[in-house]
Amino acid sequence: MEGVYIEHLYQIFLFDCRLRSITRDALEMVELQMKSGISALLTEKYGPFGYLNSNNFAAPSADQTVSRHSSIIHRCSQDIVHHYDKSHKTHSNIIQPVPFSIAVEYLSFGTLNELYKIMHKQDRKALADRFGYKSEYIGSWLSALAALRNMCCHHTILFNRPLKKAPKLLKEDKTASARYPGKLFSAFLIMKRLLETANQPFWIDVCQRLDEAFAQNESLIHPDCAGFPEDWMGYLSADPFL
Repeated sequence: MEGVYIEHLYQIFLFDCRLRSITRDALEMVELQMKSGISALLTEKYGPFGYLNSNNFAAPSADQTVSRHSSIIHRCSQDIVHHYDKSHKTHSNIIQPVPFSIAVEYLSFGTLNELYKIMHKQDRKALADRFGYKSEYIGSWLSALAALRNMCCHHTILFNRPLKKAPKLLKEDKTASARYPGKLFSAFLIMKRLLETANQPFWIDVCQRLDEAFAQNESLIHPDCAGFPEDWMGYLSADPFL
């Protein structure tokens, strides 16, 4: 194709790798915040081993609750056994259960999202209250970010494609992403919301890294390819950060 050079394609490839790295770092911080919040909530209400009881969860039907809960516990247990098979065995060679504060560390982002979905309605609301938003938003954000995390893990191109799951946005955030809804910028808006009371220096660093990445590739990449508006920094660095 005339006017297209391999050097340009390689530069775009490197930019996307950099963008994916920044996105992945932000996702990991969100994951830590969600794990901490869910662990604290369920442990306070049901005790350290209450997560093992399917009665403490509620899918659309009783059968689904047992099935989905068992699947989550099984996946979690496999990883725990791999790391704790020596220190947590009884004399009968059976793996002892570990408290949820430990077990939660072995949940993937996707499994954490599944766990949230089968939490009781009042528990989902209590978790959402900890972040200051309605549970309908937290549920949508978790699903969208879990899908984005999967895209990052599979090295999917991010800068010029829509999210696999578009998050439900607050009214004020819809304005910011109105021109390019459902693209990567939407994910950064909701990650800002989830991290806004947690780690100010970290988020400022994320914004600075994004700014540098776009600035150093401005001849080939425009922020709107990823859904970022002209004044994107103002939206992402607005109070309570700066």
